[in-house]
Amino acid sequence: MSVNDIERILRYQVESVGCREAGSCGARRLFAFLREEVRACGYVTDEAAFPLRAMHIDALEHRIGSEVFCALPYFGCPPFYPYRQKIKLEAPLAAGSTGGEPPHGRVLLADIEGGALVEQILAHKTAGYRGVIFISDRDTDAELLGLFSPITSADLEEIAALDDFPVTCVSRRTGEMLRARARRGLCVRQDIDVSVRPTTARNLFVRHAHGVGSAEAGKRPRVRVICHYDSAFEAPDLPGASDNASGVAVLTAVLKDLHRQGACLPDVEFVYYDAEEYLLFGALSLLVDLNGECARRSWNGLSKVFAARDGAQLTVTEQPDHMIEIDTVGCGRTLRYGTDKPHEVADFLRTHDLGGMFDKIQLSREKGNVEHAAAQAGIVGGATYHFLTLGAGRRAHTRRDDLVHINRDDMDAFASFLKALIISI
Repeated sequence: MSVNDIERILRYQVESVGCREAGSCGARRLFAFLREEVRACGYVTDEAAFPLRAMHIDALEHRIGSEVFCALPYFGCPPFYPYRQKIKLEAPLAAGSTGGEPPHGRVLLADIEGGALVEQILAHKTAGYRGVIFISDRDTDAELLGLFSPITSADLEEIAALDDFPVTCVSRRTGEMLRARARRGLCVRQDIDVSVRPTTARNLFVRHAHGVGSAEAGKRPRVRVICHYDSAFEAPDLPGASDNASGVAVLTAVLKDLHRQGACLPDVEFVYYDAEEYLLFGALSLLVDLNGECARRSWNGLSKVFAARDGAQLTVTEQPDHMIEIDTVGCGRTLRYGTDKPHEVADFLRTHDLGGMFDKIQLSREKGNVEHAAAQAGIVGGATYHFLTLGAGRRAHTRRDDLVHINRDDMDAFASFLKALIISI
């Protein structure tokens, strides 16, 4: 690439109006230019939208030079990117290849958005996991912190030494903790972009994380998933639909791959972010979908600790009456959600394409509680509210009169509904 080409790229950055917005004309012009460069490296990119994200780091650097790539903005993100030049970009590293395998053979999956989550994730006792896989729904502070590992002690020391680094992104204490983790060799680079289609995300996971998990015979991975449920019902196949895109499709793909590597339901733990517990039901769907055996038998006796917040744990067990009991350990409250067709529901979750929508989230058949919660949220439904159906956003779903219909655009009402339901039980 010539100097003129480099200048042309930089000029696009400066002259393109609103070039920080992923859907802007300026960004699209630059994306069109870079798409061809990436294709020249052998990558196949999506025609509808070319996400200039971490998954293209290696291709772009080799093609146009690291000094140019470090100057390119990551569109739709805060303007912190001069700091990005201080972070080394190293090739993906397979788990266990850092010179010594961490204890217990466990894997941590984390969906990071914002530096505030870094300390929360570290507070969830990540030490001892075989590998740390961060799934970022956009290139924000996670990348600036070097969390697309493997990061070195020198990288972390350089980051921690930046006195003017935004305090919301990293603190010296966080830098010390990250540095200690890097020295133990626990960081594994994982750069999945959830704004791409689920199939692409699945391929990326296989390519970058091959061998993570139960590569050794007789060993199963211990997986902790830390993810945002505020974007659980977005559509990853609709570029630009949300700044968060959707973490749920990628999480599904990742969990399925772990399942193929030998993970089973008890190997998976979900930890959700503050104030997002009302979308925890998506995690339950993931767990059911992860283990296809649930479609061929009753959920009786299936118990799983799948979430934690502030020391509390939720244990999910199906009762003989097909109610799903959620026991909030540490909070003194038991919630019951259920369906009279567990096999049908499990089969649906197993076979349904989860590329953007979870359908039929099972709720309590305690009619009074659900009606009261729906009324409080301003949701108009039928007589019994057996199910809650999330619309796909582009079309209305009318299947039975007793369904509660909530479009993707009505997530505030959905949140209010579930919160009111929890309070009423």
